[in-house]
Amino acid sequence: MTIVYIIQERPYTDKKSFVVLFSRCRGVNSIPVSSKKRLNYFLPYQATERQNKLSLQDPIETLSPLYGKSLFCGMYLNELVYRFCKPNDPHPDIFDQYQQSLYQLRKKTNIELTLRLFELTILKSCGYELNTTGINAPYVKFDQRSGIIASESDSEVRISLDKLNAMLHNFEPSSEIKHFLNHILNTLLPTALQSRLFYEKVTTTI
Repeated sequence: MTIVYIIQERPYTDKKSFVVLFSRCRGVNSIPVSSKKRLNYFLPYQATERQNKLSLQDPIETLSPLYGKSLFCGMYLNELVYRFCKPNDPHPDIFDQYQQSLYQLRKKTNIELTLRLFELTILKSCGYELNTTGINAPYVKFDQRSGIIASESDSEVRISLDKLNAMLHNFEPSSEIKHFLNHILNTLLPTALQSRLFYEKVTTTI
């Protein structure tokens, strides 16, 4: 049995849709499913494998749905998985953190820390671990080739070394950390994260 989560659904025909699944051992995979099949995001499903192809079965647990801010955060996690994970490229660290993140979102505790830890896991697993070892400057910035590098001055795309270390070593999220990680993700992606833009649009109109 393979445990999978539904990350995205794309209509294909009147009878078929393509569903992107995320599993610990296979990463993301796109498979066809019946358009009549009811899909529940953020629930663990059972999938069977035949001839190296997955077939989606039923959820293995009945859990409370995400709603409100937690729902938007779950959509954000799914988009990060979809945008950063390549097909058939396993990322067990991301999968484990994804499961833990959904657990925390259902509890509605430490949501900001949950998001920051997932972002850091995504970056590390994709080769962009934030490492401040040996840096003594007051500020740091992100370079796509070199990672975290020293900076003597502050700016909108830099952060104090103390604030970054507080998150990396003491798990202390902050608005500065949120802004800095958003900047890194935007640097690595060709287009902005749609779930974040949608959340910001909705929350500003409420």
